[in-house]
Amino acid sequence: MQRLFTRREAAQRLGVQPGTLAKWAYLGIGPKFFKLGGHGRAMYPESSVVAYLRSLPVGGGGVPAAGEPGDVQLEHQEVL
Repeated sequence: MQRLFTRREAAQRLGVQPGTLAKWAYLGIGPKFFKLGGHGRAMYPESSVVAYLRSLPVGGGGVPAAGEPGDVQLEHQEVL
């Protein structure tokens, strides 16, 4: 049987805050999860967390790839 992580446990393994993981879920990005029980508690299969980690770019100075959570759009301004 596959291990299931709570949002807090999954966030810890991903190195983010649980609130960030909740925001990603709302935006439809991040690891796949399902809701369990009457209150809709988010549960993350271990394989989903591992797959998400493997999908992230490696290196590059810590700047996320385009379209990834935390994507930063920089504006170029010409200096005269």
